[in-house]
Amino acid sequence: MIVCICHGISDKDVDQMVQTGMSTPEEISSCSGLGTDCGSCLRKLRNFIEPDSLAGNESEKHHSGDQGLT
Repeated sequence: MIVCICHGISDKDVDQMVQTGMSTPEEISSCSGLGTDCGSCLRKLRNFIEPDSLAGNESEKHHSGDQGLT
């Protein structure tokens, strides 16, 4: 599954980054560029690395977190 269309990053790419020790969206974004263009993939990324989070409760967190990644 493609997580970031802008940079062509798949869930397998994210999984590899997590396996190397990256554990936050900021770390993954810094390494890969994921979330630095349109930002629409940040919710997918958070849900991928934090599967227990509820997307509805995360919308404000994503919005405020997006600002630092652009």
